[in-house]
Amino acid sequence: MSATVTLPTLAGASTSHGYEAMPNVIGLGQSELHAAMYRAQLYYKTEGPGADSPRWVRVVGEIPAVGTPVPLLSTVILEVTDVPLVTTTTRPPVVVKKVVTKKKPAVHVVSVTRKGAPTGKRKPVVKHVAQDASNFRVGVATWYDDPHPYGCATKYLPFGLTITVKDLATGKSITCLTDDREGAGGNRVVDLSQTEFVELAPLSTGVVPVRVTW
Repeated sequence: MSATVTLPTLAGASTSHGYEAMPNVIGLGQSELHAAMYRAQLYYKTEGPGADSPRWVRVVGEIPAVGTPVPLLSTVILEVTDVPLVTTTTRPPVVVKKVVTKKKPAVHVVSVTRKGAPTGKRKPVVKHVAQDASNFRVGVATWYDDPHPYGCATKYLPFGLTITVKDLATGKSITCLTDDREGAGGNRVVDLSQTEFVELAPLSTGVVPVRVTW
C-alpha cells in the first residue's frame, strides 16, 4: 500500500541550483516529516504498514539515502511503520548484599569418557535465521550475470536464505535464494540474477527501489 503527499512550493525559495540534499527523516512522525519535506521542497511517497492511512507513526527508511542531491519538487520514497518506538524505562538500583561463606576443601575431579563417545572433532553448530517479516532493509536492487537463475547476492545475509524482494515503485515481489556475496556499497541492498530482475523491471532499467524482507 502507498500514499503520496503533495507539498506546495515555498514562496521566495531559491531554486538557482535546482537540487536539494536529501534530509535525514528517519524516526520522524507525520507532522515533523511534512515540515521537513516542505522546507526541502520535495514531495514524498510512503510505503509500508499504515502508509495508506493516518495510522503510520514514524519513518524507518528513505530512498535516496541521506545527503544524496535530488532535484527540487521531485518525489522521494519513504518506508514507514505503524509500530511505535519502544522506549526503555529506568530500573531501580539493585542492592547487593555481601554474604560471607566458609571455604570448602578442594575437590579433585576425574573426567570419565563414556564408551562410544566421539573424540576429537566437535559436532558443527548450524545457525538458523528465522523467517521474520520484521527483518527488512530498504534500498536499491540491480542485476548481474548469475549462473543460478533464482540466486541473489547480499553483503549482510548468510547463504542459503530465502528472501523476498518487493519493488517499491510497482508493488511487484519475487523470492530468491542468497548464494553469492555482493561487493557494492551505498544503499544497494541486493543483486538479483537476470531471471529474477526481469520479473520486477526490464534489464535496461538498471536499478529499482526495493524492500528486502527475510
